[in-house]
Order: sequence, then structure tokens, then C-alpha cells
Amino acid sequence: MERQSTGIEWNELLPILLGYPSDSLHATLVMRGDGDSDVRYEVWRQGRKLRVEKDGSPDYICDGETTWSFEEATGVQGSDGRPVASDARKAVYCGPAQGLCAPRRSSDWQGSDFTTPEGPVTVEEFQGRDCWTVALKAPPRKAGPLRMWVDRDSGYPLGEVNESSEAGDYGRWFESPEIGIPLDDSLFTWDGPSLTQSERHELIAKELEVLRKTGVEWFVDNIMSGSLTASAIVDIAPQDIGRRDGGGFLARSEGAYYSMTRRGGEAAVGDDGDHDAIVRWSTAGYDWAFRFENPHVICDDAVRDELGRRFGGQG
Repeated sequence: MERQSTGIEWNELLPILLGYPSDSLHATLVMRGDGDSDVRYEVWRQGRKLRVEKDGSPDYICDGETTWSFEEATGVQGSDGRPVASDARKAVYCGPAQGLCAPRRSSDWQGSDFTTPEGPVTVEEFQGRDCWTVALKAPPRKAGPLRMWVDRDSGYPLGEVNESSEAGDYGRWFESPEIGIPLDDSLFTWDGPSLTQSERHELIAKELEVLRKTGVEWFVDNIMSGSLTASAIVDIAPQDIGRRDGGGFLARSEGAYYSMTRRGGEAAVGDDGDHDAIVRWSTAGYDWAFRFENPHVICDDAVRDELGRRFGGQG
């Protein structure tokens, strides 16, 4: 069908794309190109409420105040099928077809990543609906343009297809959308058990700790057990020198800071926390300090003796 011109301009369509239509929507989501075409998604929308099902099971639910993400809990040991609950004001939908299932953020329309129209907004039928359509310019090093369709009655984006032959047949659209039909509020709520983000992070941390311990145990049983250290050379050749009163200095190298300060003077190298290893000693008139910027340097007697042999006679 030939595209017809319309009185709407791009700067009038953009606020519609940023909004949450009040009408209801129910449709099957078709994904073509880089998605998994064998997966069946079904979508319900109304205002800020959203439900996305994947192969008949809930994947994401939002009642406008709380989100429940089943995808975030996928693969997390101990989640036991519980979704991750979050504050809807702080959560961003990151599931399939983000631009169709939720409005793009205003910041997403800045820059050049399919944000600028290549031509005028026109009108044509899409999936049985009267729609505005516009082609968006591709950014550098991406194929394009990306054509999108927006339902004129409701304001819902209904589809997007990359028109370039180099885009791998990419497309997302709602098939046979039903708009303005009654939807039960129970679609947008979850009354089963759920996880908080903190609980999810704790489960992931526990799983990583188990993997770490398992790896260490394998190493001890199969490679080597007991204490295991190795000597290494640290380059302490100064790259920067700061002279100090009384003949002292503060030096910086790739791996360390070190100083010589007249006895009783203010320390030039301090303790900067748990991530540094400090060695200190004194000569006749000066205090010495080395701070290695590596918590894994073992400052034992051998390190102190080596530094003392190199610098102990100075001052």
C-alpha cells in the first residue's frame, strides 16, 4: 500500500513515543533476525503495567509500582523459580523488543543511534491498524534505516523493521494486536514468593564462593598443596622525585612509593589503607618507608633485608 502523507511532524510523534498509552494492548510478539524465532512471546500492556510471557510462562510482570523479573533469576542457584522484585520507578525493562514493550527513555533519543528521521512521518496500514510510520537513520557503522510503526488511535509502537539488506532480516512487531479490550488486573500482579535484589546478589555471591572453593580444592588435590609463594622482582627505579627539607626525598616508581625523611620529621609515606604493603626501617639520621601498591607483596624479613642492603648505608 502506498504511504500517504500526514499532518503530524516528527517533533509531535516523539512525545507520543515517550508516553504510556492508557488503552490496553494484547498481542503475540514476533521476533526476526538476531533473536530466537522459536521462542513464543505474548505481551499485555496498559499504561505502566506490563506482562510478558515466554512460551506460556511469565517472564516479566509490572503493576506500575513493582516489577517481577523471572529472567533476572534465571540460572541463579537457590532462586527456585522466584522472580526478582524491584521498585518500578528504578527498574528498566530489558527483555525482548524493549522499544515495543516499554517506552524508550528520553536519553535514548539523544545521539545518533536510530534517533533521527530519514524522511517525513507518513501513514499506512500495519498489522490491520492505521499507523504512523517513519524511517530512522542508522548511526555510523550500522545498517539501516530502521522503520517503525505507531498506532494512531492508541499511540502504541507496533513494530520496527530494519530495511537494509545488510541487517540480517531484523524485525520486531506485534502480530494481530488487540487494542482497547478489557484486561484483568491479575495479569499484572504476582502473589507468589519473590526475591529482593539484595537476596539475588547474596545467592550469586554464595554460588561464586562455592565455585572458588571447589577450584582451590581441585588444585590442592591434583596440583600442589601447602604454602605456595614465589619470589619476584619489583621495579623501584624512581620516575618522579620530590626533594624534602634536610636532604630527604619522596620517590614514585611503577610499583611503589618510598621516602627518606630526617629523623623525627613528618612521614612522607603514610599508611593508605588495606591495599598497600608497608616496610619501614631507620638509619642513623633518617627514617625510611616503602609502600608497595600491591596487597599481595609479602613484606617479610627478606624484603626488609634486601631494601636495607640497597639503602641502609644512606643517611
